[in-house]
Amino acid sequence: MMESVRPILNNKIHIQVIFKKNQKWYLHSDVSSWVIIDEDTVNELLNRYEQLVFINLNTIINIDYVNGINYIDIAKECILINGQMHIISKRYMPLLKHVLKEKYPNLFSSIQLHTKESYLRRVNSKRKVHTQHIKYLLRKGSRTIIFYDDGTSDYFYETLKYFYEYVLEHNDFIKVKRDCIVNIRFINNCKIDTKTKTGEILVDSEVISISRRNLQVFKRFMQNQMHKKDNTFTFAPRID
Repeated sequence: MMESVRPILNNKIHIQVIFKKNQKWYLHSDVSSWVIIDEDTVNELLNRYEQLVFINLNTIINIDYVNGINYIDIAKECILINGQMHIISKRYMPLLKHVLKEKYPNLFSSIQLHTKESYLRRVNSKRKVHTQHIKYLLRKGSRTIIFYDDGTSDYFYETLKYFYEYVLEHNDFIKVKRDCIVNIRFINNCKIDTKTKTGEILVDSEVISISRRNLQVFKRFMQNQMHKKDNTFTFAPRID
């Protein structure tokens, strides 16, 4: 290891970011400005400290420096360290998530929670999506329309699949047909005709049909949250 790096380490790791530019590696710590290091030193540091993680081909960050001021936004694929924003590439996202989940579970949980109410990528970035207030989502053409419990609506270009995988809580939301996902907390009633294998739900005053393809999945999903009476299912009262 280069001698100029040793004083930075002392008894604990002070490294915040290691960055590569013009074929040179630069190290930044909380006790010094940028220091040039060689590739062997980079490899040794990576072997010594598990908190050092690649987030893109040219950037290594120290996860220990992620806090209320320095943060990770997985939805926007970026990380802030010492006031500097760095991009998390798709190639290294799985590695970062794995390290966070295995070594920093509390941080991982907080990031996941933040992501679910985060600004969505490449869409209406002036509005936040608060999932607990969503009644249902409907896909029309190239847009996803969100209907909220206060009677308002909003639209985004992200697909229903994106919302289901990265934004919504799976315990509260279920797909009832190809173009519609519903928040079960806002379902007032449900009717299923076992002969025709069709069904419909009442979301406040809105009647939404259940497709045959999704009917069995819907029934299994809701089994523990409804009481069966003939062909009508009465749901437990919604808890706000």
